[in-house]
Parts: sequence; structure tokens; C-alpha cells
Amino acid sequence: SVSAIFQIIRALLLLLSIVLLTQTREYKIDLERCIGKNPDYVRTCFMRKSCLTPTASSSGDDQNVLAKLETNAILTHCDVIVQIRAFNRSKSHIMMQVNGTLSNAKLDFEKGMEIFQAVPQLSCSASGIKTNPKLAGQYGTRQVFTHDLIFCSVTL
Repeated sequence: SVSAIFQIIRALLLLLSIVLLTQTREYKIDLERCIGKNPDYVRTCFMRKSCLTPTASSSGDDQNVLAKLETNAILTHCDVIVQIRAFNRSKSHIMMQVNGTLSNAKLDFEKGMEIFQAVPQLSCSASGIKTNPKLAGQYGTRQVFTHDLIFCSVTL
């Protein structure tokens, strides 16, 4: 029927626009967008806890704990950053970045990085981006691996 064809065309146009939007993204996270200087671009950002809390240990468990960057935070360079922009209640754009030059660590592209909460929620490595099956489908992904950067972008 005409209605079914219209719905298919609409879904394809939405998918195409999301893919094109994802492909035009920069290969880095802009911390200015995390602190709300421009309300049109506000994102929720998380950084390694040791980057936000001067008293936090720079080794051990604190290395694996992310903390939310508050809007009044002083921006700092951090080797691990996650940035999330919610489009609506069920669709979000998530960017993850590990900068090896800031941590003086050799990056392992095969291992990559992951967000873990009881079980892996989102992982990114040289073999691809994987999500928890309970999360909505992927609408566009981007991965960049250089000698000192792992950057992954996915719209879920």
C-alpha cells in the first residue's frame, strides 16, 4: 500500500541522515560542548575520575572509574573521555576516546575500550563496535585508530 511505501521511504531517509551526520563528525571530543557554553551543543561527558579529582589515585581502580564532568568544571586534558548526546529517550550519539599521548601508554587496538556496567554495554576495538544486545540497534558508526588515539562514535 501507499502508506507502507511512505513509511519505508521515511525510515530510509532517517537512516541516511543519521549515517551522514555521523560521518561528518570530527575525530575528537570537544570538551567545550560538555560544559554548556552553547546550549545548542550541550553534551553529557564523563572523564577518568583521576582527571577530575586531584586526590584520586592515578593507578588501580580509579583508572577504570569514570565521573561526570560538571558544567562548572575547569576543563582539563584527560586521556579517557566519553561524550553522550541524547536525541530523545531511545536514541543517543556516543563518542569514546582514548588519547595515548596524554597517558604515556601504548594503545592496544585489539583490546580497544569498553563501557562496562555489570556487563559490557559498548565496546570498540579494531574488530568493530559491539553493543549490549539490550541496547537499540546501531544507526551509524565511526572508528579511528592512530598511533596515539582510539576514537569511536556510534548512534544507538
